Amino acid sequence: MSIVKPGKVIRVAFADDHAAGRMGIAMYLEELGGISVEIQADNGKQLIEELEKAKTLPDICILDVNMPKMNGLDALKAIRTKWPAMKFLAMSAFPSEHLVIPMIRNGAGGYLLKTCFPEEIKEALIAIYETGFYNSEFVSQKLRQTHVELTDDEMKVLKASCSEQTYKEIGAKLNKSPKSVDKYRDSLFRKLNIKTRPGLVLYAIQSGLVPIEELPNSQLKNSK
Repeated sequence: MSIVKPGKVIRVAFADDHAAGRMGIAMYLEELGGISVEIQADNGKQLIEELEKAKTLPDICILDVNMPKMNGLDALKAIRTKWPAMKFLAMSAFPSEHLVIPMIRNGAGGYLLKTCFPEEIKEALIAIYETGFYNSEFVSQKLRQTHVELTDDEMKVLKASCSEQTYKEIGAKLNKSPKSVDKYRDSLFRKLNIKTRPGLVLYAIQSGLVPIEELPNSQLKNSK
């Protein structure tokens, strides 16, 4: 059951250096209802400046991964340090694991490609507001609640996937051949109905299999 109260409007800050696309998405989100894009910025530095001036902080920040002056990851870390309760949705023009996974590890509750429809952005914002996470690869709430049996080796690969190591490096660390790591990865994809490594990371965090405090270089610990 949704915990968003009837009439509740989710307040959003949106940082993306492509102004025309950002403004178009913001307008469309507001037309869909239930979303108010109250802050817009061209980069992470400007976003932080706007947040500092805001009388009321937004509920969620949408962050483009690649931005000039201050990119999405650096902005996320800085905002998370100053406002630990802030929630985030990462967006990227490219499905690049080395860009997306650090965003998730440092606090992004979900990620979307810029080619997605605004309706999915709204869906992600609601999910992150309600639960802290959104994973488009989870086909249903029932799947998220279903207990999936993983072998010890699958669990090791799942946890290692939350690092910034390549699959080859994961194999060396676990004393497994590249083919073995691929086999366990593909088994995880099949069992969890997930198609990408960032999806595995989100699953591991959301399901509690990998506590936030165990993530290397995590910036999620509250600070003042």
